[in-house]
Amino acid sequence: MDTHDFNIFTVDWSVPASGDDFVKVVGRIGNVGKKISKFIDILLEKQYVTRAEIHLIGHSLGAHLMGVAGATIKEGKVARITGKL
Repeated sequence: MDTHDFNIFTVDWSVPASGDDFVKVVGRIGNVGKKISKFIDILLEKQYVTRAEIHLIGHSLGAHLMGVAGATIKEGKVARITGKL
């Protein structure tokens, strides 16, 4: 952060990710991922960012979530998706 100008967005999906039923939580990934992709689409449409500037990062189910988000943006692909399990 000291050497470059970054915008960092975090996603708190603790409510849809909560619960004891893992299968239900996994089932919510698609909806949450699509909401993230809609946000990215807006940033791209308004030319606030380019695809080359977008790096999605997720851990565990969040990695899958970012994969869905990256796969469901309207056109093209984001520059990078990093997932850690």
